Amino acid sequence: GETNVISGTTNITMAVVTIGSSGSHTALILTNAALLTNTAKCVIGDHLGADSNYVWLTGSNTGWLMMRGQMYVGYGGAGNQLIVSNGATVLNGFGGYLGYGSGANNNVAVVTGAGSAWSTSVLYVGLDGSGNRLVVSDGGVVRDIGGFLGRYTSGNEVVVTGAGSLWSTDTNLYVGFEGSYNTLVVSNGGTVFASNLVSLGDGYIRSANRIITDGGTLRVANAEAYGVFEISNGTNQLCSGLVEVDHLLMTSTNGVFEFNGGTLRTKRTVVGNGKPFIVGNGVCAATLQLLGGSPNYATHIFTNGLLIQTNATLTGTGTINGALTNCGTIFLTNADLMTFNGPVVNKGVIVAVTGLPHFNSTFTDNGLVITTLSIRSEDISVAGSDVVLRFNTVSNRVHEIQASSNLTGGAWLSLTNGIIGTGGPMTYTNAGGAAASNRTYRIKLVP
Repeated sequence: GETNVISGTTNITMAVVTIGSSGSHTALILTNAALLTNTAKCVIGDHLGADSNYVWLTGSNTGWLMMRGQMYVGYGGAGNQLIVSNGATVLNGFGGYLGYGSGANNNVAVVTGAGSAWSTSVLYVGLDGSGNRLVVSDGGVVRDIGGFLGRYTSGNEVVVTGAGSLWSTDTNLYVGFEGSYNTLVVSNGGTVFASNLVSLGDGYIRSANRIITDGGTLRVANAEAYGVFEISNGTNQLCSGLVEVDHLLMTSTNGVFEFNGGTLRTKRTVVGNGKPFIVGNGVCAATLQLLGGSPNYATHIFTNGLLIQTNATLTGTGTINGALTNCGTIFLTNADLMTFNGPVVNKGVIVAVTGLPHFNSTFTDNGLVITTLSIRSEDISVAGSDVVLRFNTVSNRVHEIQASSNLTGGAWLSLTNGIIGTGGPMTYTNAGGAAASNRTYRIKLVP
């Protein structure tokens, strides 16, 4: 194969640009603000056997413009690469294809570094080809009108990782469309966004597709609150980070939401996959936050029940239809209003200091309900020059102990930077507190 370098110049052509036509190890490098413009398509690895070819764009103001062309990374060929790095950009108007056709396997596209971007119309990561991979890292950005990860194929992967890294889709994003074992990973500050729909496991041949959010953000939302995250056949795994959706829909028995940790924010929920919806794995901190909104978009249906595990929290505003078992914390604050239309069994803690719960069915309390946080006189003692406070806590919540010597307009002084509650009693010693002639203590529960 041959290596061609374009450095610091502008090149315009009307022809198709092919890197590796039925051959291997051909390379094209664009660097030092080079600009390549062509009106037709580009193919890296054209036809079966055109393997291990690559294009590398690097540096700010380095770019490739194909307004009326497609970008193919593996058009029947395998192991081909597109690398966009260090602020370089690729813009093509008629679709991006990473692994097109039978035999177009194990092709890779990498968009890495702040300012680096690939923009296209519809992006396919695996269209009949298998084992193809897109990596968006370290502030790189990929934008498209619609996206497919694994269409009619299996074993493809997209990884979006690192602060500022983004895969943004204007309409619908499909993970596993008539395909299986396709995986989307969002981690370490990366973000995946779709305006209208993220569909996990669509079509007839649907098996073992997976979305993993581990320290990143998956967001499906638009101004009309119509963004839908539909889990049809596959597993959405939330380990840490954030999943934020207008509407969570999971009614297929083959759909799974593995909520180990992190935060799920949803305006509307319909879960009827034959399994209870479980928040948390009992070890990691997990939060289900109901985002409220108009009555039509504040209802959350859990046909087979909702379970809040130990170290997990339910918070926000909305109406829950379905049985609820709380082994963690229900935390209502800042005028949160939560309505429970099904039976509620509390085995953990319900905190409603400034929020309000409504129980429209049976309520069984085998735990603790806190409607105010206070320190009673019998919970205060003096030890020499110190004041010792004893109080109950809310598990995994930050408690700030404050004191004031003037309740008619005096300021409250924070005595601690925050104490993490255990769900049981705690003791705090205010060193030298007994020396004050007049002092009142309170506990502030930090959201």
